[in-house]
Amino acid sequence: MPILPEIDRQLWEIDENLMRAELSPTEMAEHLARREKLWAERENQVGKVCPPEKPVGYKSPPEQQKGFAADTAEKTGMSKRAVNLATSRANSIPSDIRDTIKGTKLDTGVYLDSLKGMEPEERHLRSGHLTT
Repeated sequence: MPILPEIDRQLWEIDENLMRAELSPTEMAEHLARREKLWAERENQVGKVCPPEKPVGYKSPPEQQKGFAADTAEKTGMSKRAVNLATSRANSIPSDIRDTIKGTKLDTGVYLDSLKGMEPEERHLRSGHLTT
């Protein structure tokens, strides 16, 4: 069996967790945010090694590259919408707040989405009551 490059191994492990593990909304968001960073890093490396070909007229347009959400959806069985939503939760909510919420009764998609729309100060005040 061939040895996978480190990035591919990590992506495979994340995909495996997304498909099999019982993840809370916060954990899912964090896994997908990590997957997005690794995927972008891999795509950047591949683009340098194998640059895309130039289009050859109208009869053979260049093949469309899959975006992060489409690739993740295909590999995990999630919808592109769910991938984008969870990733936006992780990217919009600071890790200290996610850590405070993770595993509590507030670890729901609805609560995370409400935090996304708040100003940073309000987010910290809202989540601060969990630690007191």
